[in-house]
Amino acid sequence: MARTLSSSYHSMDSEPHAVSVFSDLPYELFCYIILQLANDTPTLLSVCLTGKALYKEAVPYIYRYIENGRSEPLHLQLLPVLISNPKLAALVHVYHSDTIAKRHTVNARRAEGPRQIWNLTLQAIPLMINLQRLRFRDWNGLSSAQILKTARFQLIDFDWGCAFEGKELADFLATQKNLKHIVFAPDSYRCALDPEACQTVKSIAGSYATISNLLPGRSGVEHLRWMPDQGEHQYWSEDLVSGSLIGERMHRVVSLSLGGFGVRPLLPYFGSTITSLKTLELYNIDIQVNEISLLGESMLIMIG
Repeated sequence: MARTLSSSYHSMDSEPHAVSVFSDLPYELFCYIILQLANDTPTLLSVCLTGKALYKEAVPYIYRYIENGRSEPLHLQLLPVLISNPKLAALVHVYHSDTIAKRHTVNARRAEGPRQIWNLTLQAIPLMINLQRLRFRDWNGLSSAQILKTARFQLIDFDWGCAFEGKELADFLATQKNLKHIVFAPDSYRCALDPEACQTVKSIAGSYATISNLLPGRSGVEHLRWMPDQGEHQYWSEDLVSGSLIGERMHRVVSLSLGGFGVRPLLPYFGSTITSLKTLELYNIDIQVNEISLLGESMLIMIG
């Protein structure tokens, strides 16, 4: 029976000393066994205790993906392990911080656990030098961009939901040479980005402020998801897109997702650029009658 996560992470910063009964088996077999268990962290933790051969193969998979929303006590146990052993921190490829951050905001008066996680996070994330995917959410007004100041990793996916970061966030994005996907949660984008930064980006998700700042000058963007800020729709008009820098780049976009807070920009706002889309995804609101004529015959339309 697999050990629970909360009882096993303590043992992961040192190898087992027992002699494995599988020591005569071919190395390729160990690789195959671990590959089949790649998404089963509790079992991998137990496998690590059976012998050095399986330990060495299992450890990279155990630390590759870290998501802190499921267990706050587990995360309080895990982060010190990463801090004390940077080699393990270097194994992390994906780090998601979402649920606990939200709990911190809601329970600000009882935030000893989340605040402790925050202090440990400031130390741990810069050690994740091979991190490729980062999702991070606001910590009750704390300057979350602190975790990016000394970062050495090069991200592929960057999903940020922290408000009022400004220059710190812009400076970080300017260092990212491999970035493919950017998501800014509504109300979180507040920085002026260097025009030469993020030239490798293929997809952008966020509010009008995000898209109008990131889309111009980045000719490789093919996928947009427009998630309106609350109240943003008050400023929409028919020249919102066609009369702005967004319109100049929309002809390169092949898929577009629209919607959030029960509203979305109307399709006529996009002018002729809407007909070049291959995929159109609408959230929360159906297609209106006056929009049907704008849809391309070969366009894939999804309504959620």
